[in-house]
Amino acid sequence: MRIAKKLRFRFSFIVDELTQTDVVSYKTTLISLINCLILGCCDEVKERIRVRREFKSKKIDLLCEGLLNLSNACRLTRSLV
Repeated sequence: MRIAKKLRFRFSFIVDELTQTDVVSYKTTLISLINCLILGCCDEVKERIRVRREFKSKKIDLLCEGLLNLSNACRLTRSLV
């Protein structure tokens, strides 16, 4: 897939989807997929670190913070209703 789309970063499509969608459940699913890619598919620690660094280079940590803030805002709204 990376070669077909000529992407520099092999998980660009996941990060792009995460930034472009407004559907919270879809974002949550994408974050779960990222967790699986980092933890579930890499038996060696060095490989896990490499994959994690790839995601961090795409500012995934900032996207996660935004999703966490959105989640907290949703909880606050529900508690006020």
